[in-house]
Amino acid sequence: MENSFKAAFGCAPHWRDACAQAVAGLAGPPNNKPDNKPDLAAQNALGFVYLTGLLADNAADIVRYLRRKTGVATWVGTTGVGVCALGRPFIDEPALAIMICPLGAGQFKTFEADPAKLAPSLAALADWLPPGSGHTGVVHADPRAPEAFEAIAPLGEACGVFFVGGLASSQHSFPQIAGGVTEGGLSGVVFAPSVSLFTGLSQGCTPIGPVREITKCDDDIAIEIDGRPAYEVFAEDIGPVMQRSLSHTGGYIFAGFPLPGSERQDYLLREITGLDPQGNRLRIAAHLSAGRRIMFCRRDPYSALADLDVMLEETRDRLIARGGRPRGALYFSCTGRGAPMFGSGNAELETISDVLGESVPVIGFYANGEVSANHLYGYSAVIALFG
Repeated sequence: MENSFKAAFGCAPHWRDACAQAVAGLAGPPNNKPDNKPDLAAQNALGFVYLTGLLADNAADIVRYLRRKTGVATWVGTTGVGVCALGRPFIDEPALAIMICPLGAGQFKTFEADPAKLAPSLAALADWLPPGSGHTGVVHADPRAPEAFEAIAPLGEACGVFFVGGLASSQHSFPQIAGGVTEGGLSGVVFAPSVSLFTGLSQGCTPIGPVREITKCDDDIAIEIDGRPAYEVFAEDIGPVMQRSLSHTGGYIFAGFPLPGSERQDYLLREITGLDPQGNRLRIAAHLSAGRRIMFCRRDPYSALADLDVMLEETRDRLIARGGRPRGALYFSCTGRGAPMFGSGNAELETISDVLGESVPVIGFYANGEVSANHLYGYSAVIALFG
């Protein structure tokens, strides 16, 4: 098996036809005949597969097919309302994207975790992970189970793993793939320190006011910010034009919570779910606490694409500075980005191609939430670049 990353896609009404297209699209797949014995290099490789929700019910069939046709024994992935591969998005179509990573034996370990029973998962990973080695990993979680995605940070912290990834999205079921097919919890793969993986996060919104402080709140209701009525501060920051059309702020104006110690001044975005001008309060989709920093942000496609371009360049340059070269990448983007944000489903993918080059295979999916550094983001984009 060649020491290069290979990616392909398939799109067809029947899962078998979509798989056949994807396998045929691989440049010289390691094994394309079901009666051939898979070679050792293929068996030691890792495969990523992302499929749209329209193929989700056939996830187990798809994994079996890919194993048999490619010789790659271990596959990791999940489902999205859309997937992307080699510069092409597939939204609300029966499609899948695959990438084969020739990492070698002992370079990765898959995991599944029931969030109610993290201890066995921690023990299994701890037995494999050398302490303090700076591992990276890719994680997927079920968006219908808050306890699942809330377990990502504890899992990463306990195991010393820097996770990137995303929450599944789907028109139907929400399967996850980590060796086998599972659902309802979280799963993924952890890499050995020798695997060169560089990651980056791009935010989808622009701050429109200063960083402030919540001074009084009740669970998800902001009562006072900077010692003043919360709605009064919100109205001041969004300006008089937006004040006259408050019905348009939903999906456009968000609350941002800055992350301490972030070199790129990253922040967690959460939706503003209720406005109460009479009571001078705001309801935000987050558990609030007095003393937490907050700022208001707006969706801005121009700044978002510019930030994506900078993030990709920084990630690529960090890899090159360490003596590597881009070999393949995974891309996790929010379902609220793509065409809904940029007017074109290709805008993000064209930016990736411009920065990384058309020869670097990239696949990914559109997520219900994006994971970077074990934090859950929204309206953002995350790259995982293999060197």
